[in-house]
Amino acid sequence: TDDRIQIFLDGTYTTITDSTPNSSSLNYFDVTPSATLSDDDYSVIVKIVDDAGNTSDVSGSLSFTIDTDAPSKPGTPDLGSVYDTGNSVTDNLTNLGTGSDNLEFTVGSVTAGDSARLKFGSTIVGRDKVGSGNSSVNFTINNQTQGDYNVTAIAYDPAGNNSTTSEILSITIDTDSPGKPTIDLKASSDLGQSNNDDNTSDQTPTLTFGNLTVADSIIIYNSGVRIQAEEVDAATMNIDLTTALADGSLTLSVKAVDPAGNASTVSNNLIITIDSSAPAAPNQPDLKDESDTGFSVTDNNTSSTTPT
Repeated sequence: TDDRIQIFLDGTYTTITDSTPNSSSLNYFDVTPSATLSDDDYSVIVKIVDDAGNTSDVSGSLSFTIDTDAPSKPGTPDLGSVYDTGNSVTDNLTNLGTGSDNLEFTVGSVTAGDSARLKFGSTIVGRDKVGSGNSSVNFTINNQTQGDYNVTAIAYDPAGNNSTTSEILSITIDTDSPGKPTIDLKASSDLGQSNNDDNTSDQTPTLTFGNLTVADSIIIYNSGVRIQAEEVDAATMNIDLTTALADGSLTLSVKAVDPAGNASTVSNNLIITIDSSAPAAPNQPDLKDESDTGFSVTDNNTSSTTPT
């Protein structure tokens, strides 16, 4: 235990400020060089000198790198367009990511060989290494709860230095479907014998929709074929059809879709009959013979004040 340790950095003897046994048998020691080392690559060898001045053979060489430079701030995480199920592929609204269905994010402005971490709020949800020759990294995320999240990224280099946090991407995960909407033929477009018999001559009738949520969309169907879509601005809406419907018995229905892409169940069917063909012109009226009291039964002269 009275032996001395000599440490050489890149072949140059270096004094040490501390030597601490690292085992009860004193076979291993932690040593700290007295000089502060700068960022660089180093090769270390060690010799042991005993009390009599005998020097051991040189140890094997340890190569290590000191790097105190932090990586650059990574780019703002981006939600992949195919995973953005909202009204547009850039609104960062989605109904994915809560179960086994995945979300994928891309983080750019990173360095090959570094690693990156993706965070939802303060929770790390993904870790990955930047591949050789790449400047971006992808994260596949699932099993999250629905809600609003601030998504950020941090880069780490091989020495353990971390970047500053990226800019925030705000996303919403929403898996709740809208309520089932209702559909009816508006009374002013119901031109049959009563205003609720669903008979009309109007080929672009006005329909009334209920149980709606503002900012959702509704899709109108004729026999299961989409014919029109509208954005919802009230709980109940009257909407004019923009495409003329054919005459006949028609089965209309509607479903609602929220901004995250969740769809309601389809409404109950509304069956209407459209008949836009005018009846044939009737025959010319004729004064009945017994009411034609003139000189002949065809001169259309009568003394009756209630003729037939």
